[in-house]
Amino acid sequence: MNYLQQLSLFLLLVGLFLISSCSKEMHDAGSVDTFAQDSSRVENLTVPDGFGYQSFQKVSLNLLTVDGSDDPVSSVLVYVYGLSGNKEPDQLYVGLSNSKGQFQTKVNVANHFKELLLRTVNNYKETDTQTPTQSNIDLTLVVD
Repeated sequence: MNYLQQLSLFLLLVGLFLISSCSKEMHDAGSVDTFAQDSSRVENLTVPDGFGYQSFQKVSLNLLTVDGSDDPVSSVLVYVYGLSGNKEPDQLYVGLSNSKGQFQTKVNVANHFKELLLRTVNNYKETDTQTPTQSNIDLTLVVD
């Protein structure tokens, strides 16, 4: 097969592909009626009072990292994890405490996280603290 024949065959195949991909698909008319019936359920949906459509909440963390003598500890690594059931914790944020031992931030937390795990790392020693998820969390974390 020479070059011209190969090119002609290639263009013919591409043309057939383009023509077949542009054809209208046939839909079963019954599936449209079923959808119309199902959508009426959504129109009659009753939403309870106080229900919010938000899937995240903003959580303000105000933490103080101290040693066993209540003296502030600076440069403590702080991990923030979301806890949900028996699943592995999801890391949401990581940062360092400042020179006064303070760690302040705001984190968007998915509503399915009912608790937060605050893991501090100081001198290669990890300390875990669990707390309920709420809009403001003010805690003193003891690190050794």
